[in-house]
Amino acid sequence: RSLCDWSSDVCSSDLEQTSYRYTIDDIHPFLQSKLSKTQIDHINSMGFRSEEIKSKKNKNTFRIAVLGGSTVLNREVRYESNALFLLEKRLQEKYPDKKIEIINAGKDWYTTEHSLIQYLFFLQDLDPDMVIMWHGINDLYASCTP
Repeated sequence: RSLCDWSSDVCSSDLEQTSYRYTIDDIHPFLQSKLSKTQIDHINSMGFRSEEIKSKKNKNTFRIAVLGGSTVLNREVRYESNALFLLEKRLQEKYPDKKIEIINAGKDWYTTEHSLIQYLFFLQDLDPDMVIMWHGINDLYASCTP
């Protein structure tokens, strides 16, 4: 059964309960888990919800890495309606002489600690020109006891 109707912008309401099917390939020793194509649409070969990118960028490319939790990943919205996809398109229109690349490095339940590890393991070598850390409730939830 399909978890989402990708012809609409929003997935079914039971997505959070039914879409986490981890395998040994989805496990990371420090990040607990990483995205896989079995969990969400449009995952590139580096494991990000973004277009394919080359490790070495050319000098005309402006690369932005956005790290965070589910608000950044935005799994409930199909890829073409995702905020970061739309931002990339708008920036490309505004700066047509540059190649704009936005890497959506969001993952459900990631905290600032996860994002720092993710940056060190995967993103710093991609030489982003800008890094946006977009965190909130996950840090609070992980840091406090009821």
